[in-house]
Amino acid sequence: MLEAFNYLVVYIKFSSIDVKLIYCQYLVLFVIVISNYSCISEIFEKHDYNKDQVSLWLKRKKNSTGSRAEKKIIIDSAYHYTKAVSNDSLKYDYLSKVASAYLKIKDSGSFRIINAKIIEYALKEGETELLAESHWNYAIFHLRNQRFDSSYIHYKKAYELYEIAGHSYYSGKMLYHMAIIQSRIKNYTLSEVLLIATINYFEPLGKYKQLALCYNLLGIIQSKLKEPDNALSYYKTAMRYIDRLDNEELLKSQLNNNIGVLFREKTEYTTALAHFNQALQVPELSDTYSAHLARIIDNIAYTKLLMGDPKVKADDFNESLQIRKSNQDHIGIVTGTLHLAEFYAIKKDTAQAIFLAEIALQISRRIKSHSETLKCLTLLSELDIASSNHYLKAHKTLSDKIYLVQSKVHNKFARIQYETQEYREQARALQNKNYHITAFAVLVIVVLTKIILDSYQSSKLKVLKLKNIQKNIEERILKLENENFSGQQKERLRISNILHTEVMGSLSVLRLKWFRLYLNGSNEQIREQLSDIDLLHKVEKTLRDLSNGLYSNANSFETDFVNDITGKFKSRCDDAKIAFQLHTDQYIQWETITLPIKIKLYYIISESLNNCIKYANARHFKVVFYGFEPGLHFVIRDDGSGFIKSETKASLGLKLMHRNIEEIHGKIVFYPQPGIGTRIHGRIPTLT
Repeated sequence: MLEAFNYLVVYIKFSSIDVKLIYCQYLVLFVIVISNYSCISEIFEKHDYNKDQVSLWLKRKKNSTGSRAEKKIIIDSAYHYTKAVSNDSLKYDYLSKVASAYLKIKDSGSFRIINAKIIEYALKEGETELLAESHWNYAIFHLRNQRFDSSYIHYKKAYELYEIAGHSYYSGKMLYHMAIIQSRIKNYTLSEVLLIATINYFEPLGKYKQLALCYNLLGIIQSKLKEPDNALSYYKTAMRYIDRLDNEELLKSQLNNNIGVLFREKTEYTTALAHFNQALQVPELSDTYSAHLARIIDNIAYTKLLMGDPKVKADDFNESLQIRKSNQDHIGIVTGTLHLAEFYAIKKDTAQAIFLAEIALQISRRIKSHSETLKCLTLLSELDIASSNHYLKAHKTLSDKIYLVQSKVHNKFARIQYETQEYREQARALQNKNYHITAFAVLVIVVLTKIILDSYQSSKLKVLKLKNIQKNIEERILKLENENFSGQQKERLRISNILHTEVMGSLSVLRLKWFRLYLNGSNEQIREQLSDIDLLHKVEKTLRDLSNGLYSNANSFETDFVNDITGKFKSRCDDAKIAFQLHTDQYIQWETITLPIKIKLYYIISESLNNCIKYANARHFKVVFYGFEPGLHFVIRDDGSGFIKSETKASLGLKLMHRNIEEIHGKIVFYPQPGIGTRIHGRIPTLT
């Protein structure tokens, strides 16, 4: 542009006057354009053409109904334009959307390449939310490939990152998916614990759909554990949340189907059919949700078969099977074929029943569905009497194999660490990259290190000194607390000894002397004296019980806390005709938990049970301990009448529970549901 300007000046210099005037005008215009060039460039820079193209292609992919190949072309186009987006933060935000799009069409190669780039950038720039989203995508990827341990690790990392970012909703979603994984590997106790924690995230946010999904899964878990009453309670809670939502007919239909299966297992076939028929009342079910429709049709036919309906025909089962075959729903095909085999067995056509069961067995083995294979072998052992031993032996072999596999999976989950193999591979890659640093760079680092070494060492020593001081203070505080509680325990033993040896001994002697005295006077006076002697005996018994209780409380908590409180609370619940359950995470090291914490936990649970017995009219009382970062958590739950918070603010029992938890630096939250029950969630920030 500068060359053009010089050429114009020279041309004007050697031109005529008229020509000079004309070109002077052009020269002025040229100067004006040059002066505004920077402004024009800035406008074009602000309007990022590539950004618009990425948004356009991603929108096309979202609305696309074409084949997988067509969708890949669209995503490839979006990926191409992300490379030229100038703003790095926006660029990697788009790349995250592109990676998610590749994941949805199952292009694992492209997905892994892009997601690895995103994680590298997010770690470098400290983009917490972007890093969490990338781990979420990895979790989905591994879950689709049945790698539950890897998927669980990435969901856990995403959960921790969303916690740091303060996104409660996404933290809850990660916990929910972690609970799903635990339920799939049949670790139902941990799955239930995770779901309870998830509900605590969603309830304050008013996320009714997510709450419905949580309670639905809790119902499924209780059904698997053969607790139909608890399962039904959870299903009803889920239905109440669904009723608050609009346009969730499919979710309501799925829930009705689950409830129908539950009633069928309880042999309440009429109620089961009513729920299955309600599940059918969804518009356009056959067009959009054909797999769910097939499931309902099969459940209706099978329920009628079990209740002895003579109108059931093979076509009732074949209708469902045809839909499942068109959807390539292999698990559904196995289930439907087994139900059809049972139909022919009831109709005394044993040969056809065995033939269909053999087909189901072949399919289940081909798709490696062990649970369905066990069902097939069980049915064949009942139908084919001649080969019954063969099928039973195969059933036992497979059962033993499943048990070993599940044991290995559970052990693997117990050893899950925060750093995964993929991160270690990245670390090795970075190490190899750093290995090729030039000798000059190494020399510079050595020189700089020498310069700052003295100041660094000095600072480090100060930090270590402060840490040691802090550690000593904490140890002294802990020692004082233990000494305080030890003193209390000794005082209990002293009082127990005085009551037992001195007070009770004196009362016993007094009662015996009084009893041996010759009683005279009227009959009424004699009866009064005997009544007083009996009252004295009751006082003596009360003091004995008090003495034994003081002695027991002073010695039992340090040795076997869980078994001790289980015995105490079960005895009280048995007297009140309440079913008692206590579950504890096997990884909690109770011997490392201090005596003050154990005693406060006992007081809190005891006060909660007192309230349950006195006011709640509950049938079940359950306590769960679990170790989950950060610290020790516990959940206390009953199915009583609940209470209204505003009406019980001044309750002495609740104040005592708050005071006890605060004294061990913990927190406690009450979740009462009038007419349903009460759940109490507590957390102590440290396990030691």
